Amino acid sequence: MKTLKDKLFYTIGEAAKIVGVQQHVLRNWEKEFKFVKPIKKDTGHRLYTKKEIEIFLRIKELLYTEMYTIAGARKRLWYELKRNELPSQLTIIKRIKNELQELYEILLKIKK
Repeated sequence: MKTLKDKLFYTIGEAAKIVGVQQHVLRNWEKEFKFVKPIKKDTGHRLYTKKEIEIFLRIKELLYTEMYTIAGARKRLWYELKRNELPSQLTIIKRIKNELQELYEILLKIKK
């Protein structure tokens, strides 16, 4: 398993290497765990955030180490995400705002 770098987005190949599974496994998990929604480019290629990769790592742990079923892992992960993310929604919004500002500045540089 590779480590997460400080990037905004990861391709499915990069995500699969980090998580330590095949790409088709990630695509299957997207279907089973509806709260994982990668950005899809016009070409259909997926882009994952660091948070989504962390969710994939937790899914892998629940399924392969803790031996949950898909349904059980879905319920457990939903509970964990709700418990951990609701108090920090403002933090998430601020992070997204900062990331959008960075992207805007990059686009301005490219336009020049």
